[in-house]
Amino acid sequence: MSRRILITSALPYVSGAKHLGNLIGSLLPADVHARFHRQIGSEVLFICATDEHGTPHRDRSRPSRCRPPRFLRSRARPSGRRISPFRAEL
Repeated sequence: MSRRILITSALPYVSGAKHLGNLIGSLLPADVHARFHRQIGSEVLFICATDEHGTPHRDRSRPSRCRPPRFLRSRARPSGRRISPFRAEL
């Protein structure tokens, strides 16, 4: 009988640039754990999101003269490209 596993990771801020510390500190350990459980036959739900609310995001969007949702969407694509070479199964 397969086990059902829920895995989450820390929420990275979208407004700041992603760096290796984001990957090593939160995403990579969760990805390794998810891959292990998939290999042993567990049913895995791996949830990863971003923190897109609050004053820091509003303040970071002001110099670009766009509203926070649009600013955050523009930051999400470069963040994904930085992580994709590591082939994390997010």
